[in-house]
Amino acid sequence: MRTQLAVYRGGRYVSNWPVVILIGLIVGVVAGVGYATTRLLMGGEFRFVSIVFAVSLSIGFFAGLSMRKCYMLQPEYGSGNRRHR
Repeated sequence: MRTQLAVYRGGRYVSNWPVVILIGLIVGVVAGVGYATTRLLMGGEFRFVSIVFAVSLSIGFFAGLSMRKCYMLQPEYGSGNRRHR
C-alpha cells in the first residue's frame, strides 16, 4: 500500500483517499484513546465521544493536507500558466 497522500495519475495529482482515511483513523484513535484515558484517570469518567471527535478532526486534517498538496503540485500551478483576471 502506498503511504503517499497524493499520487500522480492521468497527468494530474489526486488524493489517495484510502491512505488519507487510514492515517486519519490511526492518528485519531491514538489521540482519542490517550485523551479519554487521561480524562478517566483524572476525572473518573470515560467519554466515547472524545475518541469519535478526535478521529473526525484527524481525518479532516489529513484530507485538507492531501487536497492542499494536490493543488500545489498540479503542473499548471508550477509553470505559471494560471489565468489572471
